[in-house]
Amino acid sequence: MQNQQPVYSTYLWRPTDPAGTTRTLSLNLAGLPAGPATPGTVMPDGTIKSPAGGNGMGLLNDRLLSFMVQDDTMVRAAHLEYTCGDGPTPDRKGMTWGVYPHDPISGAITVACQGQPGGTCNAYQGDQSCQVARPVLCINRAGLPSPVHHTDAAHWSGGVVATSTPVPGSNFPNKAAVDAFCKVQFGPAFEVAEFHMQPGRIGWKFGAYGNLGKPNVDRVWVHIDDQANARCWDN
Repeated sequence: MQNQQPVYSTYLWRPTDPAGTTRTLSLNLAGLPAGPATPGTVMPDGTIKSPAGGNGMGLLNDRLLSFMVQDDTMVRAAHLEYTCGDGPTPDRKGMTWGVYPHDPISGAITVACQGQPGGTCNAYQGDQSCQVARPVLCINRAGLPSPVHHTDAAHWSGGVVATSTPVPGSNFPNKAAVDAFCKVQFGPAFEVAEFHMQPGRIGWKFGAYGNLGKPNVDRVWVHIDDQANARCWDN
């Protein structure tokens, strides 16, 4: 084993998956997050970066690829397939969110993984093709207090959201490019909204002022900082 510490981590199964569920994890080693000089260093955001060398290709220096699972997980079998060079790759998918109805008193909305339309979200492997044009959910982290009538203060972001013109998620090489796109669309205070917008990083949904451009038509691209397989761009 090349490194005794993990150099990349992600979740494969959901808590609601029944026993015996089979899933496939696809990793682009060349696209893993660029890491610090020390292999396996845990960053402040909780993610584990790949070793020195810019990406995960250094994992193959000894022609071995090792993996570990948590101690509360049972794996009966694991199968590895790999491709090299410029051969065909699976269509990359990104995570999209929808919206719950406006609060009739405060006007605040809740954007959510399971919001409408569709109600379908995959925060681990993505749920929509990155080749499809969808609006980006942008946010101004304005630090606004939670409305008195907002019933879910724990998920309040303090921000103002807006949705961009539709764009394929594959157009963006990294989060910085998505943030720049939001600033062009709405002003310098805006950036792409993230899965964990609340102060406690609860995730899955958050409340804000603003609106989704077509709340009953479009699901929107949202960034997630700790699941590389669930976003269309690098972190």
